Amino acid sequence: MVPEFVTIWKSDKTKDKKNAHKLLFYVYLMCDLTENCPTKDLGQETKDAQCRFMAFGTKDYTFNGKEEVMVIDAIDSYVLLNEVPEERMLRTYDAKIDQIRILLDATKPAIQEGLNKDGNTIYSTNVDIINKALKEISSLVKAKHDLKQAVLAGLSAGHVRGQLKLSPRDKKKLRKVK
Repeated sequence: MVPEFVTIWKSDKTKDKKNAHKLLFYVYLMCDLTENCPTKDLGQETKDAQCRFMAFGTKDYTFNGKEEVMVIDAIDSYVLLNEVPEERMLRTYDAKIDQIRILLDATKPAIQEGLNKDGNTIYSTNVDIINKALKEISSLVKAKHDLKQAVLAGLSAGHVRGQLKLSPRDKKKLRKVK
């Protein structure tokens, strides 16, 4: 058993372990990248609120200090023990695509009037920059899709995770458990 998950389980002293179930469900929703996870494709700016809503019934649920520490530790372990480098790369693509999308959402097409060296009125626009950024997102999305297909093919063949064992490289990243 994963020690951080056991800590969450044991912290709930009730018979039904309802709060522990909710906390563990939240960790799953935040971390899992498999096709079965309903939150796998959510943008970073909305994922936390949606996961809180699904796990606790409200997007405004606030962890107490102990819960917050346990959840952060459990998320760290979940990611560490389940993700391979290819999956971490998928998260990187998601984060970069979200950052560019947010920047573009805030960028409005604009036309500026100015003068050229001869004193004639000229106009410039940022539409070319916006179009270039959209093309870059398109190439990122395609690269992410191709990587995702390769990861899924490797998972189904049992190769990507090395039969679910950590590589020696990943073992160096394990935190010491108290």
